[in-house]
Amino acid sequence: IGSGRGPSAWSIVGSMTRTVEQLQLSVEENDDPNAPKSAEYLMHRMAFLKPCKSWLEREERRRVFWNVFLMDRFCSVATGWNVSLTSADVKRRLPCEGALWEAGQPLKTPTPYFGIADAAAATTVVNPDSRQEREDQDSIGAFAYCIEATESLSLVTMFFLQHAVDISNFHDAQLWLMRFKELDLRLIQ
Repeated sequence: IGSGRGPSAWSIVGSMTRTVEQLQLSVEENDDPNAPKSAEYLMHRMAFLKPCKSWLEREERRRVFWNVFLMDRFCSVATGWNVSLTSADVKRRLPCEGALWEAGQPLKTPTPYFGIADAAAATTVVNPDSRQEREDQDSIGAFAYCIEATESLSLVTMFFLQHAVDISNFHDAQLWLMRFKELDLRLIQ
């Protein structure tokens, strides 16, 4: 991809996205195995990977997933095609800050889950000009911010590809502007 031969790599990236989904790397393992389960699924997917034995192994799997996620977003933005890994299907925590990962000690407060404008943040926004600081924000670093920024780029790209506008039609232009303002608010949050 970095050498400018992107089209030859896109099919490999597509295969990688399918593989991380099959390995269930897009979904976080249960953070607390002793937590009571209020509901059970009647069917479970076949598990290809054994549960993680340590916090380091869980973080390594998290980072493998996020790297494939970034490549998927890059290919999508570069081609204008739909993403293979949809944001709605990602139930994964952001990777921790690199120095914390290198230290190898489990975090006291886990990193936040992925989501540029999740429901909790949307209801607590006081000042949309600033990012809401929460306790779990202290453990994320540049890699996590890169993931969120790439998702923002992907959202903007998809918006301009999917929403055509006829500026001579007042109603059509007004609907487009309303959708654009919704995207803008989401990005601010």
